[in-house]
Amino acid sequence: MSKRVLVVEDEEIIASMVQDNLEARGYEVLVANSGIEGLRKAEIYEPDLIALDIMMPGLDGIDVLRRLKANKETRDIPVIILSIAEGYQKEGLKLGAAAFIKKPFDFNTLTDKIKSFTENKSVLVVEDNKETLKLIEIRMRMLGYEVRSASDEAELFSRLEEGKPDIILMDVVLPGQDGLAIIRKLKAMKEYSEIPVIVFSGYVSDELSEKEIAGVEKYIDGDINPQALVEEVRTYIDKISSETSGISAL
Repeated sequence: MSKRVLVVEDEEIIASMVQDNLEARGYEVLVANSGIEGLRKAEIYEPDLIALDIMMPGLDGIDVLRRLKANKETRDIPVIILSIAEGYQKEGLKLGAAAFIKKPFDFNTLTDKIKSFTENKSVLVVEDNKETLKLIEIRMRMLGYEVRSASDEAELFSRLEEGKPDIILMDVVLPGQDGLAIIRKLKAMKEYSEIPVIVFSGYVSDELSEKEIAGVEKYIDGDINPQALVEEVRTYIDKISSETSGISAL
């Protein structure tokens, strides 16, 4: 099934050009020529992504974004701001926009950025604490990630046999198991060695660091905040998506 993109743009020529280019790339495209129409179509059609102009008469894009993020029906839809005014970038991202692309833009850049936010990314979470795991899973699924979980080494490798995730988030302190040994084993296996790994533990260690955990992208220790862990995963996934598409972070 093709991904659905809602383009909110008051200039019909620009809206038509965006629609034609995205449809040529296989997307289903809806167009709204005003902020009010954009809000209505976002709630009715539940698009996979919204491309939003800022400088529109009546209800401008910032107000539209604010209302989208305040509505439980639309708040989790990724929004890419398209604007000639770079001054809106900071405010838009603060309000929850996924990215900012300055007009005029290359359509390949727009398409690649849309692709990075509409293709489901898979995360494998290795965590034995059920409460922490549940909080991480809920938050990640709200962001559109496919989430699988494991509580020990056996489950971890069983899940990997089912399919490789885009990233592994792993508690390095597992009951009765050596998390470092598990990671070393994982990184020594050719088929899994390239999977990015973010590791964490519930205590601060003066001895443990990224240097001791060969091949990990990041090590987080101390009090575990599930939301912070999810944000680390989100930041890294956005980074690798941008690198894959050849786009610098926006």
